[in-house]
Amino acid sequence: MGPDPKIWKGPWRSITDQSIIVKHICMANIRQYNQAYPTPFGSGVLAEAIGSMADTPLAKSILEGNLPSLPNFPLQETQKILENLAKPLLLVNKDIKSKITSDEFIATYKKVKECTSSSLSGHHVAHYKAVVNDENLSGLHATMMSLLYMIGTNSLVQSH
Repeated sequence: MGPDPKIWKGPWRSITDQSIIVKHICMANIRQYNQAYPTPFGSGVLAEAIGSMADTPLAKSILEGNLPSLPNFPLQETQKILENLAKPLLLVNKDIKSKITSDEFIATYKKVKECTSSSLSGHHVAHYKAVVNDENLSGLHATMMSLLYMIGTNSLVQSH
């Protein structure tokens, strides 16, 4: 197992042996994809009660708006997550068109001046204009922009 690159302070060396490269990639994946394990949703009473597929009666009950009576958790954030999961989803008006097409995305960003700030993210339109000639990237951006209209705003968790 190789060092964790986030904390490694020693010298780096190149590895060219395929079997060693595979071993390093596997260990990096284990580190990366198991980061949630020590959290209440990754292991322990809550994780077991919700299940790895969130298909247990408790998971269904939470999504129906019922907060579980589980032991207190040391992290206030855990309770806030459960509260947000239990909130009813505010659905958008179904009469409003909710999908932005690639063609609409491209047409819009071809017209807008490059120096315009386009959102709360602070990204300038140049970030979007850069992909208007790529059908896949334009489609990806159009889909991301459509999500709020498709799932409603209650899906956003405010951090403050």
